[in-house]
Amino acid sequence: MDSRSFLGLNRIGETTTFEMPVDIRISTGGSFLFGGAGLGACISALETVSQRNLVWATAQYLSFARTNELVTIDVTLVVNGPQITQGRAVARVGDREILTVNAALGDRNFEAAGQFAKMPQAPSPEQTPARQHI
Repeated sequence: MDSRSFLGLNRIGETTTFEMPVDIRISTGGSFLFGGAGLGACISALETVSQRNLVWATAQYLSFARTNELVTIDVTLVVNGPQITQGRAVARVGDREILTVNAALGDRNFEAAGQFAKMPQAPSPEQTPARQHI
């Protein structure tokens, strides 16, 4: 099961708008949407519209959605670069904005991989060749 199916997130045609009913599965005991479910829905919408994988996202929680309310998510792709897309998803219940997510999405081939506990030895910027933009 993918994230859109799990969350009940539905795209409206081929637009950049999505809807998600807040059902009991994604609600807290206090009868409102789990914050992580809202963030996940916005990320899924951004990935769907951009056709790119998430690199980074942050959320600003402004209000809440109660169980049985309908959340509408509008996606705006602000910048489409050759490798990274910057986007925003705004979640609302009616006219009330409840959540805004800003994100970077994309992939690129890069020879190095891994996590480094300490910074590896590397030449200074002045000692390296200029990077060519693709």
